[in-house]
Amino acid sequence: MTWRGAIAQALVTARESAGLDVVVVADGHRIPLKAIRSDAEVEEVRADGTVVASKTVDWIVQAEDLVVHGDRVRPQRGYQVEQVVGGKTKIFAMMPAGGDECYEPVGPDETAFRIHTKLVKER
Repeated sequence: MTWRGAIAQALVTARESAGLDVVVVADGHRIPLKAIRSDAEVEEVRADGTVVASKTVDWIVQAEDLVVHGDRVRPQRGYQVEQVVGGKTKIFAMMPAGGDECYEPVGPDETAFRIHTKLVKER
């Protein structure tokens, strides 16, 4: 197995063993999938020199799972991740975390995405 193949397989194995059931909402389409959750803290330095820390929740998802009408989509601002915990639905909005994009490619050939979100609602 090649190095790239080994990394891709490791991501699949991690998702299957540690993945959580979530739903990505993309342009009104609901995409159920498994994701690996990672809590993070991001610091942003503003123009006036102040440092603002915020908590984010990152989700690692397989790129091949993000499909709408047969076409792969990339995470983008305005999309959401929904997770049901203890009978309540937590809604996380995709948004940039210290950069321009709300995601980072993971693995060879962008086989997965690390999606940056913030909890915006619970119902």
